[in-house]
Amino acid sequence: MTKYGDSQAKAVLRDSRYWPARTRMWGVMTKGEYWIRCRPSDVEGDTKPLPRLALPGAARFTTQPDGMWAYLRGLTCADVLAVEVCGSMQNLNDKRARFMPTGTGLMLVVPSAWFKRPMRVQGGVYKPRAEATGCLRESEIPAKGDTQVPVRFLRVLFVIPDDQYRTWMASHVPAGHEYFMKHSSLRSGTSQKAQAFLVGMSFSSHFYTQR
Repeated sequence: MTKYGDSQAKAVLRDSRYWPARTRMWGVMTKGEYWIRCRPSDVEGDTKPLPRLALPGAARFTTQPDGMWAYLRGLTCADVLAVEVCGSMQNLNDKRARFMPTGTGLMLVVPSAWFKRPMRVQGGVYKPRAEATGCLRESEIPAKGDTQVPVRFLRVLFVIPDDQYRTWMASHVPAGHEYFMKHSSLRSGTSQKAQAFLVGMSFSSHFYTQR
């Protein structure tokens, strides 16, 4: 029975065989724009600052999901999909609490240096992350410090130990922003079944037609 520790889960989330570094899977406004992975880091052990979630004005006690993808609509707002791999039911409850609606909007806090770091895109080409989004120009990014972008749309995928998944599913009602899968499903992110499930987390899935 599969059960991932923290480093093992992050290794799967950064592996493009299972989870994309750049994707249009959750919908974009125009051709050439992308969601890009914000967490985990590209390489295990890399300690460079990464994007995180925070309440407006908060400098401490920020939320740093195990996995996170963002679609930046310029620097006006961002759509965010977070992945939290939970090792126990207590851990699940703790992580769920971080994303419960509070009446105050979340901010995506992005270090300027992160925007400028290169990432691999199609054909082995590397681009600065700001350019790789297809939504930003490097000239828009502050030279240093953090950029705070309001979160417009948030979805969270919680990954639960296999032996507790069925019991939890039978006993709880998910909130509108919550989705769930087993630990053993974490490597199935590029499968047809998983893709259909993940696409259902997109903004456009709330609308019967797109016109």
